[in-house]
Amino acid sequence: MRIIKSTIILLGILFLSNRANAQPVMGNKAPTFFLRTLNGDSFFLSRHVGESAKPGQQQPIVLSFFATWCIPCKAEIPILHQLQENYPEVKFLLVNVEEKSDLVNKYVQANSITLPILMDMYSVVAKKFGIVNEKNVAVLPQLAVIDKSGGLVYLHEGYEPGDEEALEGTLRALLNAASPAAVQGDGTPATETPAEAPGNGVEEETGEQEKTPS
Repeated sequence: MRIIKSTIILLGILFLSNRANAQPVMGNKAPTFFLRTLNGDSFFLSRHVGESAKPGQQQPIVLSFFATWCIPCKAEIPILHQLQENYPEVKFLLVNVEEKSDLVNKYVQANSITLPILMDMYSVVAKKFGIVNEKNVAVLPQLAVIDKSGGLVYLHEGYEPGDEEALEGTLRALLNAASPAAVQGDGTPATETPAEAPGNGVEEETGEQEKTPS
């Protein structure tokens, strides 16, 4: 009887773990979340997108998941700064994964980062967006774009020069159309299938970098 109970409990834990690390689906609603910023302020996604957002405060959101150890992240961040200047109607946010504030503060100062930074110290939000898999391996950088209604319209892993063209195309579509179709990382229309799960390896030719769990 104890063996049966233990098996049921184990299956339940595995089920919940798989659900927590499930890949989000483009075209569906983005996972909701709350995080503190590096400065200690509160950020609620629901205050910026969807029905809960106040009139006039709805705006597209760009989330860039990063870490200080990630080389492609360092190359992508200046591009995001430029896009923020080009598209002030869009809110750009960097989401730091599993690092302490003192380390991130030093990184911000050394790289002259001015974009707001959300601190996902326990990778709760990263797991919701499929950034950290069931093996607790983070593949960074990764981008997610959320439209005013709260829909997830863009997902992209890694960074290589030129990747920003697809992102910029998505932003133009969001600003020029009331209900833009979801698009994939290459700018083509998305199908309602989960984004591909991160692979293994320290650094790949695709401009992605993984952190191996310690």
